[in-house]
Amino acid sequence: MLCGCYKINIDVTVDKEGNLTANETVLLREDSLTSAGVTADDVTENMIKSAKESYPDNEVESVSRTIDDKKYIGYVVKNIDLSDAYKAEVKDNKVTLTIDMTSTPDDLQDMIDELNSYAEDSEEYADYRKDMEMTLTVNMPGKAVSNFGAVHENTVTIDLLNDMPTETVVISSELPNNMIWVFAGIAAVLVIGLAVYFLTRKKNKKPAEAVVSETKEAVEQVAETVAEKTEEAVAAVEEKAETIAEDAKEAVEQAAENAAEKVEETVSAAEEKATTIAEDAKETVEEAAETVKENTEE
Repeated sequence: MLCGCYKINIDVTVDKEGNLTANETVLLREDSLTSAGVTADDVTENMIKSAKESYPDNEVESVSRTIDDKKYIGYVVKNIDLSDAYKAEVKDNKVTLTIDMTSTPDDLQDMIDELNSYAEDSEEYADYRKDMEMTLTVNMPGKAVSNFGAVHENTVTIDLLNDMPTETVVISSELPNNMIWVFAGIAAVLVIGLAVYFLTRKKNKKPAEAVVSETKEAVEQVAETVAEKTEEAVAAVEEKAETIAEDAKEAVEQAAENAAEKVEETVSAAEEKATTIAEDAKETVEEAAETVKENTEE
């Protein structure tokens, strides 16, 4: 049986291309081993052996950490495969991670099942849960938005022990706008060009007409470049706006369709209920008429 001194974390990192990296860390508080009469080395060896059996194709290494002045020992499984449940997509300058919470790593699910096997109002259950943590941490490439868990900047943390989600978790992150760097590059080129121009002018004093002509050409070239980049930026914004509009239209149409289905179901249920009431009323009237008839004959 597990003691309640475990700290278990699945740490998932999503990059701007939508690539996933996931590690699982399992820690056990060292002072909980004293009463059991076992050594930290023996426990670590057994934990790593069990982890390698669960993840034969992954790198497993021992770890030792101090948390709240208490020493923990355990292991880290690197680069675990979560592709069955975790899907990342890059679209419209945004990374979206979808997590199917019905799929959980086997070893973690075993621990959760064992925990849930105890009655919540029992003393044994309370001792079991003491100091125990099971968390999922997701690190996004930009500021995160999530429909579940605690969000702080780029990180979303989900408490799998006390608040296990039963729905699909969706976490998204907007990517930086690359056009900012384009305009920054234009500005840098302009500054460098002017600096070179003035340095050259000092060395080679040219007639005023030549200086004016060269300056005019340089300004026109910069203006043309800025105009081209501006058109590209506007086109990108218009394309994104069009995509957002299409997505919104699809969402509205879907909502309308769902509402129509609900209305149809409600009307059908009401008609069925009305028919049942009418039939019951008819039977009641017929029974009452029969009774009156019998009493009249008597």
